[in-house]
Parts: sequence; structure tokens; C-alpha cells
Amino acid sequence: MSEHRRYVAGFLFRAGRVLLVRKTHPKWQAGYMNGIGGEIESGESREQAMQREFVEEAKYLTNRWDFFAIENGPGYEVHFFRYTAIDPDLHYVAPKVNDKGEDLEWCDPLSVKYPVLGNLNWLLPLALDPRPIKCNAITTGDIRKLGTW
Repeated sequence: MSEHRRYVAGFLFRAGRVLLVRKTHPKWQAGYMNGIGGEIESGESREQAMQREFVEEAKYLTNRWDFFAIENGPGYEVHFFRYTAIDPDLHYVAPKVNDKGEDLEWCDPLSVKYPVLGNLNWLLPLALDPRPIKCNAITTGDIRKLGTW
């Protein structure tokens, strides 16, 4: 039986932009923009993991993450969160690189200038929807590997 891995990814919005990371690893993600996150550690809730990952990678702390979607695929699940910055968060300055040396960039969420992982094409518009959304996407393949412009 294969291992079932659990991840989180978050989208921080501010002034019409979203903070994304240009991935260098794993290799299949290299060059693509993605949300900020990582693996949920043993004994950690998805909310705790989201908060920890954003502090580690973007030096940003908030406990206001809103869970809005889960993607279930073969051997993995990703829990997606969103947060729209409000005062005093509007003055947050993101580091230029994360803790892994990958570039962080504020992007137009509907027109990112670099290729994005395929699931961001539906996740970013969904994350921008102000309604209280809880989406469950079930895939038969690993759609995270679909790169698109």
C-alpha cells in the first residue's frame, strides 16, 4: 500500500495581488509558480501546518487562514487556504526568497506572468470568491503536475 501524503498551500492576497513562490524543487515543479506551503507534520492540524509553513517560507504570521478547498488525488491530499490582508497587515513586506532559496513574488492572481501549476488555474479564482466556499476536488491523476501558462 502506498503512502498517503498530506499537504497545505496558502494564498495571501493584498491590494489585488497574491504572494506566490517560483518553485525550484521538487524537480517536476521547477520554474512553475505555486502557492506557499508544504507537508503536514505528524500530530499537526492542517491549520497549524498552514500557519507554520507561511512563517517558515514568507515570514508572515496570521491565524486568520480560511480553509476553502481540498484536492484529493492518488496518494496525496492538499488543503488550500486563503487570507486577504487587512490593516495593519497591508504593510507586510515579503522576503525576496523563501527559506529554500526560491523566489517569492506578488502576482496578479488572474494573470501570472510565469507558468503556474495546473491547479492554480481554478484555485486562484476560487480563492478570490468572497463567499464561504468549501470545495472538494477528487482527481484520478496528479493534476498538480499539469503546467500551464
